[in-house]
Amino acid sequence: MIRGVTLDLWDTVIADDSDEQVRQARGMASKGEARVAIVIDALLAEGFSVDRERLADALGMVANQFRAIWRNEHLTFSVTERLDRVLAQLGTPLPVDSRAVIVRALEEMELDPAPIPVPGAIDGVAALAARWPLAIVSDAVFSPGRCLREILRTHGLLGHFGACVFSDEAGRSKPDAGVFKAAAERLGVPLEAMVHVGDREHHDIRGAQAAGMKAVLFVAARDADLEGTAADSVCGNWQELLSIIGSL
Repeated sequence: MIRGVTLDLWDTVIADDSDEQVRQARGMASKGEARVAIVIDALLAEGFSVDRERLADALGMVANQFRAIWRNEHLTFSVTERLDRVLAQLGTPLPVDSRAVIVRALEEMELDPAPIPVPGAIDGVAALAARWPLAIVSDAVFSPGRCLREILRTHGLLGHFGACVFSDEAGRSKPDAGVFKAAAERLGVPLEAMVHVGDREHHDIRGAQAAGMKAVLFVAARDADLEGTAADSVCGNWQELLSIIGSL
């Protein structure tokens, strides 16, 4: 019998990059363009001249490094480290205070406008919380845990979770068993009595199962990992998730 539930954040509870449509409607630059502009402005203020295309290439190269380390080493390095790697590529060292301003702007970009919940998630999370203790287990890319909590709070969701385990705070990322164990300990529920719900086979499904949990592949917002999944069940929308978990 299931006694506790952990949820992935992106494309399970919150729709990844759904804030881009809001940014476009407001006449704002895309997040990618805005990140380039933030770094360029800071470099210009310190007397550096940087080609926009060269900076974009450096950001892309570091993003690829991030993804490789995330997948292979189960780590998500911080925005500070990401920026330091970009500046090293460009050969443009910045003072600590200037770097701190850039890092904060990059980390908080998704606070306004905030990405929106996956359809059905607001009612669905409330329904799950009425039956089982819940925890978020999420990897942090640009937005750190402190900002991800604010996004959940913005949509009235944070109060439903008894614990939040974010990779930047935990020091490890999915599929490392440590993040699932941390959630189980905080909820006071043994791993074998828990289920994790998420959209990524490698990080969510296989990670949770290796830790001793059951796992549900959630495909309402992203179904790229549907074929060949080893999940204990597959869920197509929030309306059916409660009954699926109850049947495990």
